[in-house]
Amino acid sequence: MGIVGVVLLFGVDLSGDSAAIAGGLMVLLATVGYAIGSLYLKHRLQGVPAVGIAAMTMLIGALVLAAPALVSLPPHALELKTVGSLVALGAGGTGLAFAIYYTLIVEIGPGRASLVAYIAPGFAVVYGVTLLSESITAGAILGLILILAGSWVAAEGRLPGQAKVTTVGPLEPPAREPA
Repeated sequence: MGIVGVVLLFGVDLSGDSAAIAGGLMVLLATVGYAIGSLYLKHRLQGVPAVGIAAMTMLIGALVLAAPALVSLPPHALELKTVGSLVALGAGGTGLAFAIYYTLIVEIGPGRASLVAYIAPGFAVVYGVTLLSESITAGAILGLILILAGSWVAAEGRLPGQAKVTTVGPLEPPAREPA
């Protein structure tokens, strides 16, 4: 349900511009990457501290992006304020978010922890409307509703309005008395 919401959010509202389509496809690819990465981490990196995994994720990301960054350097030196903002957003925002995310994978499982990825499209819409004066469309609203509904169902294991089902565990046959 959530992934259908992401498709509606980006698929219906795309203007046909190749950059917009590429961006929407990258968001979908990132969602799949989060799902696969969460399951991999849960099963292959048990016992590794979340901060170490977050640090390696950030380091590998920086190395992968180093070559494209060098090719597209601006014609002038970056201001200290710009560099500070990049460090604060990268290490502070993203690094802290990854550390929390990897901790959640261990504590509540990869399925529920990955739900955080569905929040990003909502913020993208809010930022687009408030910072770029973009308009909100019916596709965006329906997509956000489906994203929230899918996240609710995945986190709670039920549709809104239904009683929460709890399991007691497997039933065991009554103990036999010795003959």
